[in-house]
Amino acid sequence: IARLREAMGPGAWLALDALWGYTLPQAVALAHRLEEAQVAFFEAPLAPEDLAGHRRLRDATAVPIAVGEPLRTRHQFLPWFQGEALDVAQPDLMRNGVTETAAIAVLAETFHTPLALH
Repeated sequence: IARLREAMGPGAWLALDALWGYTLPQAVALAHRLEEAQVAFFEAPLAPEDLAGHRRLRDATAVPIAVGEPLRTRHQFLPWFQGEALDVAQPDLMRNGVTETAAIAVLAETFHTPLALH
């Protein structure tokens, strides 16, 4: 990541998709390294059902945590917003559809959370 940041320069946009591959301690350690590289967000770092773990990770790092690929409805996103377990909402337009993605976008706006379509 540090080499990528160096090659890309400080103005380039860089994010990391972890594909649900880390435990909480591993994700926290990596997130601290991502802070140094000024990563835009850390996507899907923990198991997709681990809302509490994502909340703890979010509290442990300044890197924004992005979640949403496996969530299909505004009702599935709502606990993540209420639990302050994400910094960036990532609904998947192709899987959720236009209408539901628009509803999720309204919910994200309500919770003052940026949206980055997956």
